[in-house]
Amino acid sequence: MSYQHIIVDDPRPRVRRITLNRPEKRNALNNRLRGEIFEVLEQADRDPGISISILRGAGPCFSAGYDLSADNRVDQPYHSASGPGQWSRHVVEGGSRSGISQSP
Repeated sequence: MSYQHIIVDDPRPRVRRITLNRPEKRNALNNRLRGEIFEVLEQADRDPGISISILRGAGPCFSAGYDLSADNRVDQPYHSASGPGQWSRHVVEGGSRSGISQSP
């Protein structure tokens, strides 16, 4: 599968590697990038041949955080309720949904 903001490979058996690939933006997260990460992590969770997922960044840094210059109202990777605090709630729900912020 082809992605716009990430590179996905399997460098070793049972290992899926996701590389954030926006080095010109210091891998700042926008909704499209977040959606691509969620998709690949969810695919890896369903794949019995994958035991480890590695998330890394291309270029000189992992990620500068969220891309605040992006229009974060569009291309949201899943639905969140609208209203005050919608974007920050969307970010927190996404981290929980994908398992990024969960400990083993």
